[in-house]
Amino acid sequence: MSAIQPDAHISRPSKALGLSVGAVVLVIIVALEGYMIASLPRQRPGVGLYLSVLLVIGGLVILALWLRACIELFGLSYRLDRNALAIGSGLVSHVVPLGDISRVVDGVESQQAPPFRGVAWPGYVSGQCSVPGLGTVTVCSTEPVDKLLFVVTSSAVYGISPRDRRGFLQDLQTLQNLGPVRALRPHIVRASIVSLPLWSDRLLWGAIIFALMACLALFGLVLARYDALPQRVPLHFDVNGAADRIAYKGWVLLLPAIGAFSWLVNSIIAVLVHSRERLVAHMLVATSLGIQSLVWMAVLNILS
Repeated sequence: MSAIQPDAHISRPSKALGLSVGAVVLVIIVALEGYMIASLPRQRPGVGLYLSVLLVIGGLVILALWLRACIELFGLSYRLDRNALAIGSGLVSHVVPLGDISRVVDGVESQQAPPFRGVAWPGYVSGQCSVPGLGTVTVCSTEPVDKLLFVVTSSAVYGISPRDRRGFLQDLQTLQNLGPVRALRPHIVRASIVSLPLWSDRLLWGAIIFALMACLALFGLVLARYDALPQRVPLHFDVNGAADRIAYKGWVLLLPAIGAFSWLVNSIIAVLVHSRERLVAHMLVATSLGIQSLVWMAVLNILS
């Protein structure tokens, strides 16, 4: 439960530049994804098509990560009450008790901008850096590192960029002088969707990713061999090993497609039911792995 009271002083950074850049890049990513997806039906089966599919999948991952960063920037704020300072967005916020804050250092005193690790574009900086004399700094801001206010506590340092620095410092000093309503410890507040046990289930995600890699590898194998296949290939064999069903080689692509569809459906259902039925979620991804194995054996049998 958040320690920040409803009547908190809210200081917001200037987000115009960051949101503008984020929106432009988001539109570019969506446009490129749309172009790549629209081009897939026009490509002949082969290595080129396979690489295009990989680019589409990679683009979707980048799109999801960029969209999350934009959402975090949109919700970025610094909330003060008598108990604590909350730094961050609606997804993840660092709650810092006011009694733990020993000083606030103006970032312009730094000699040079330190190396940064995290997400950064003009108008948005989120991650960590190491500042001489301060140590590791957690940054949630819309300004470069050398223009931040460094909030220093006994256990951590935070870099922020309130639009009204003087007003923020005055509010901080006033609330510190009033004293806390109740004692708190530093902690992180996460939105319910971020704190779901789903995200920390390594076994589930390991199985989902492994099944996806198996599916993509099978598509790659089929597409790499596709041009060399005869126009008609055996799709089924009787008990004696003789082909009893022969069809156009395009049907071979149906097998990895079945594996991909199974992976997609099982993974989505597993994610949706995980919070209530973890065992069922694991059984679904295990089933997906089993189907991938069967599809692999069928394809290898046909190609051989």
